[in-house]
Amino acid sequence: MIEINIQGRLGNQMFQYAFARSLQEKKGGEAINLCFIHDADSLKNFHTKYHTYNTLHPSILQKNIIIIFHLAKKILKIDYRNRWKEHLFELKYQRILNFFGIYWLTQGYYDFPIRNFKNTILVGHFESSKYFEAIKEQLIEEFTPKHPLVKTNFDLYEKIKSSESVCIAIRRGDYVNNEHVKKNSLICTVNYFKKAIKIMQEKISNPVFFVFSDDIEFVKNNMGFESNSFIYENGNNPVWETMKLMYSCKHFIISNSTFHWWAQYLSRNEDKIVIAPSRWRNYKCKLDIYEPNWILVEPD
Repeated sequence: MIEINIQGRLGNQMFQYAFARSLQEKKGGEAINLCFIHDADSLKNFHTKYHTYNTLHPSILQKNIIIIFHLAKKILKIDYRNRWKEHLFELKYQRILNFFGIYWLTQGYYDFPIRNFKNTILVGHFESSKYFEAIKEQLIEEFTPKHPLVKTNFDLYEKIKSSESVCIAIRRGDYVNNEHVKKNSLICTVNYFKKAIKIMQEKISNPVFFVFSDDIEFVKNNMGFESNSFIYENGNNPVWETMKLMYSCKHFIISNSTFHWWAQYLSRNEDKIVIAPSRWRNYKCKLDIYEPNWILVEPD
């Protein structure tokens, strides 16, 4: 079995599932067991393939190794407050962990050797397409919502499909309401979006900008998008519906958000233009989340 404690909301859950699904293919079809320990199961609304459990089932040896590793990080005060230190610590012991069927990396990319254990335990976010690029077409199918398009969005969907549509994805929420998150993640300013829009207007003819945000009223009132070329999602759609509307766009201006990352990744447009902020966090960290053909814009 391949098992993981799922952390975060939909964007994070998709990364963790995608890595587990990729391992499943490489290991010959082992079952995937997911435990949703903090947030609700958002993957159930897609054509994903897994079982849910309340706890993981590591072997006694794996369980003891995980306890020791957690204890060592606690004693050495290695945690989310210093992601770079955490990354280096995890890399240092990666071979030992992996030897016992534990794939543990909080951030960044590591080329994990495939181990044959009764239970494979995953710990981390696995935010890199390198983990699952070989099964991209399968993931596109599996991350298609089970639900039909909401009728009130038919007109919006047709406008997206029939125009040179550009998804503008603006994340606020905890990026502005939680002081710790704000300090580390509030990166994409009004100026960033204005610079990105200008670049997009130079690269494609007659773009139509479709604006998505978890605070759409703030965006309408404060971002200065006054042209008729801007169309707003109503902001009240379920998360799977918003994802489908976003990935149906032809081009993308995204925030430093895993949810927005997946929207551009699931796009069916092979000629898509993607603009992203040149940094993903406000602290030193090891990431492999950027795609090769993205256009990077300095936030300010």
